[in-house]
Amino acid sequence: MGNEVEARTQRVRNHLQRPDHPDRQLTNAKVGSTVNQTAPMAETGIRVGELLALRVEDVSPGDCSLVIRRAKGGKSRRVRFSAACAAALERYIRSRRMAGWEDGPLWIGKRAPLDYKGLTQSLKGRAGEAGVKNFHPHRLRHTAAVRWLRSGGSETGLMAQAGWKSREMIGRYVSTAAEELAASEFDRLNLGFG
Repeated sequence: MGNEVEARTQRVRNHLQRPDHPDRQLTNAKVGSTVNQTAPMAETGIRVGELLALRVEDVSPGDCSLVIRRAKGGKSRRVRFSAACAAALERYIRSRRMAGWEDGPLWIGKRAPLDYKGLTQSLKGRAGEAGVKNFHPHRLRHTAAVRWLRSGGSETGLMAQAGWKSREMIGRYVSTAAEELAASEFDRLNLGFG
């Protein structure tokens, strides 16, 4: 039984992206003129449903933020993303406008708003091209949580960014990386006697 738990824990750890992991290629990838949805997901930790519900007017590249109007639990929230992500989103929105899509849903498929199936197929295809195995879009939410804490972010800030009401959710999302996070924090705090 112990070996099964260790094996499962190792599989989950392998799913958590590291800065040097091939997923880095995935989050930076672009296909054609469309911006890759993984960057906003990996940076903000938003849920797949929240990403798909975004509208053009919800994105504010100027202040590197977006408003999630239909969050789980019915509450809205504002989340931040990087300047690089803002530039990519701005290019994507500009190309949409040039194609005649001024407003409405942010993510567009071939002829209609992007849906869960289309997003999943697209991201899994990109993941395969980047050499990332066993990819699922929800994995990026785990990545965002671990990256936040690994970089020294507060649990309160992570809860606000991810839309969580309970600290229990932090434990669920980062449990497999807890030892690694503790080691990083020990090094950062410089707690050695020597």
